[in-house]
Amino acid sequence: MKDQDQSDRREHLRVPQKGYIKVVVEASPEAPTLEGKVFKCTTRDLSSGGLHMVVHSNVPVGTQLRLHVVFTDPPAEFEHVARVAWSRPLEDDILQTYAIGIEFRSTDGDPDCEWEDLLEARMLGSKPTQ
Repeated sequence: MKDQDQSDRREHLRVPQKGYIKVVVEASPEAPTLEGKVFKCTTRDLSSGGLHMVVHSNVPVGTQLRLHVVFTDPPAEFEHVARVAWSRPLEDDILQTYAIGIEFRSTDGDPDCEWEDLLEARMLGSKPTQ
């Protein structure tokens, strides 16, 4: 039987998007020392249900987060309550980094520019991946 790769498990189309977001760790039963920590990270891609980002700390699966996402084109800001769905170390010669998948629990944003509308506009400009 062939192993199922990660793309087969994705529920939402993803849009490649490199950017910076602010993350606040609200609860982390596996790593309580992370609770209350604030850090910035880099996004890799976005979807209607979450995002993929790279961080410099090991953030365990199940950690509850608050994300502040700011876009410049078009200008929009969003707050997401989310949890870490998966995490894996990345190879890096200088710093230890981790790729983590984030699953949104709720989203607050600019009522004139909803998260899904923004993603749809971005999908028109780039090829979405599964």
